[in-house]
Amino acid sequence: MSKHIRSVHPRVSNPVNPQEDFADRWGTAEGRALQLEQNFHNWLTQARADFGHVAKPKDRGFFEEQAQQKFGARI
Repeated sequence: MSKHIRSVHPRVSNPVNPQEDFADRWGTAEGRALQLEQNFHNWLTQARADFGHVAKPKDRGFFEEQAQQKFGARI
């Protein structure tokens, strides 16, 4: 996902509509106050860690537990 973040507009373009910018609020006063860009990068870092952790299950029970904890998914 980080490969799709650009330094120019659109920063994160919609693959279906490249003119739409998913990050259009990052540069607004509200977006800066809410630290939207930093929060997105924090989320991305955590998502990578979670997916990496879940991708290395020790057993079926571990996988099911992690899917429930990290993603709220019951499998």
